[in-house]
Amino acid sequence: MIIELERCNKVMDLGVIADSKLSFTDHITVKVDKAYSILGILKRNFQHVDTDAFVLLYKALVRSHLEYANTVWSPCKHYLIEEVEKVQKRATELVHECKHLSYAEGLKYLKLPTLKYHWHRADMIETYKITHGLYDTAVVPNLMTSQVSHTRGNVYRQYVDKCKVMHVGNRDDGSTYYMEGSELTKVSCEKDLGVWISGDMKFSKQCIYACNKATRVLGMIKRTIRYKDTRVMMSLYLLGLMLKTVSAWNPHYIKDKKLIEEVKRFTDD
Repeated sequence: MIIELERCNKVMDLGVIADSKLSFTDHITVKVDKAYSILGILKRNFQHVDTDAFVLLYKALVRSHLEYANTVWSPCKHYLIEEVEKVQKRATELVHECKHLSYAEGLKYLKLPTLKYHWHRADMIETYKITHGLYDTAVVPNLMTSQVSHTRGNVYRQYVDKCKVMHVGNRDDGSTYYMEGSELTKVSCEKDLGVWISGDMKFSKQCIYACNKATRVLGMIKRTIRYKDTRVMMSLYLLGLMLKTVSAWNPHYIKDKKLIEEVKRFTDD
């Protein structure tokens, strides 16, 4: 039975709306609207709220929506950052003492950081947990550390020569990234854990790489083994080699599928 899958430009998974361009604009819009609606409820129900009570209510009911899974969808475009920051600016105006203060002064009075700083801090905490083995090493990226340290024995410095920047989708805002004073190289395609990953997430290069590797091994088998028994060929069949980690790069373009089928047809011959 063949079931045609529905095509869509966006999908929600674990509370995060991911779109085909990975801009997360729809998700940010939903979260901003949700935060504004909760701010309206607080404004209608708390006419006079002191600073400590406001901070507790804001962190529990409003900011929690803006920081859920923010390591995935945190915006990099200025207009999206400003849209989210406007929520916190509106929230500070609910406190009587902050109504005539600027946004920066209001945050200083309430002892709150900007949301942009809050997101960067969350990223640094995640990096700390990864480098110190607080997560399962089988499911987190391998952040290589430098073996030479000049910072008073710190062994968790990142290996700058191995660090690169790749923008996924249309999220490149032209920013330049630095680590330890060195500018990081921008790449459009990178190999990680044996899989070629490109910024457009099409994986065509990975399909070519896997097929070329399988074809080379097939040629070696053809030159080495003269009598090709069926059981021997089945045991040497290279589908496992060619489709390694296929759950990550499973091809969906017809040209990539035909390329893989050509390798299988060459094996049958």
